[in-house]
Amino acid sequence: MSIIKTLVTLASMSGCIIHTGDGKWGDTGAMVDDDPQPKAGYIVMPDTLAPGDSMDLLLTATPEQVWADVVAMDVMGPMEVSSFEAQEHGLILHVSAAAEAEPGPVHIVLEFADGTFDIAREVVEVVDLDPSLSDTGIVAQEPEG
Repeated sequence: MSIIKTLVTLASMSGCIIHTGDGKWGDTGAMVDDDPQPKAGYIVMPDTLAPGDSMDLLLTATPEQVWADVVAMDVMGPMEVSSFEAQEHGLILHVSAAAEAEPGPVHIVLEFADGTFDIAREVVEVVDLDPSLSDTGIVAQEPEG
């Protein structure tokens, strides 16, 4: 999905983005809707991803969506979607997070065949690994004696 479509989607949720005429974009701050809501309630399973991980996730929604109508998606946050597959009851997302990814929420913008968009907000969280589980490189030695 192009950056323009992403900007248009974000503008419809948070204000009006305008071209200032000097090659720059700006925000008027005018709200289109005080509390824009997604068209559906989205759930991703599993909903956490660690930096450096790659896995398949399942995106579902209530009410059910026609998943074959999803033609593109964009991700806002520390996760990449390499591909997706429509299933009868959801989308299988092939995702990864870079090893240096900062922890944080992930939003997914879906584009449908009819030209409409929807956003699945904070449906995945890239989480920091528990430092106590990481390899320190120190070898435990038994006490002498």
